[in-house]
Amino acid sequence: MDKFTEAQNNIFTYFRSKKEQLLIEAKATAAQHSGLRGSHREAIFRTFLDDFLPLRYRTGNGMVYGPYHRSKEADIVVWDADNNPRMEMAGHTIFFADSVRAVIEVKTRWSTNEFKDILMKCRTVKDIIVPTHTLNLEDELASMRQELFSLRTGQEHDGTLIKKPHIGTAAVIFYGGTSLKPNRLNKYFLENIDDCWPDITILIEKGVLIVKDYPELDSDESPELIFIDAGEHALLFFMDALLKLISHRSVQTEQSVDISEYLYGSMTTKIIGKVPFQLTRPISGRIPIWRK
Repeated sequence: MDKFTEAQNNIFTYFRSKKEQLLIEAKATAAQHSGLRGSHREAIFRTFLDDFLPLRYRTGNGMVYGPYHRSKEADIVVWDADNNPRMEMAGHTIFFADSVRAVIEVKTRWSTNEFKDILMKCRTVKDIIVPTHTLNLEDELASMRQELFSLRTGQEHDGTLIKKPHIGTAAVIFYGGTSLKPNRLNKYFLENIDDCWPDITILIEKGVLIVKDYPELDSDESPELIFIDAGEHALLFFMDALLKLISHRSVQTEQSVDISEYLYGSMTTKIIGKVPFQLTRPISGRIPIWRK
């Protein structure tokens, strides 16, 4: 008797086949004219995302603009197309920060210089301020819960301090990355984790994920950069993490599918290293302000 359910087998088969397809297509792209490699490499992964992501989200490439700052040209921009516009310009697209849920940088092969390019571009994304002039549906509901708690307990409050999450960032590296290990990070990489590192990085061929793990607002724990050996299932775990990243930055009227719930008890990953880092920016969330 198979130890996996039919759903689990179908999920594993889908992502294993997608991984092999992506690696084959990326290798073929690497043999093309150098001027075409970048756009083709990005198109390969965009096609994969478009086939899997909810239709609410579309992918494109271009620059993300906040009120006072913009990103560099981004390989892939995941934006909420159901509720927001974008502007098509000559040769590129402009996206508004409010609409963008994640920016993804894509590289064929790992190298120190290529990863430095990823870090630089991710920093320009994280520097963008997402406007918070109005409350969304989740903010309004949180405010109502606070009011109800106040009425029941007689405890007065002065509202809630809301810190919106930064635009999510991710990096996809098809080949290489053997030297990218937690105990071999150089000084530049270690000093810029909070500001520059992607929230999620995948080394597809190597089967490794690197995830930034932030503590809860009221926790005394330190944030960590976690290196995970996910083997042949790395793409599956990357997409699960990406969906959670996007969902956390969106207002949901229905519960989003949690792929990890379908995999419960069927497989494990191996943590191969953790790197604590210092916060340079506030953690997102809501902090009720109660009067003393």
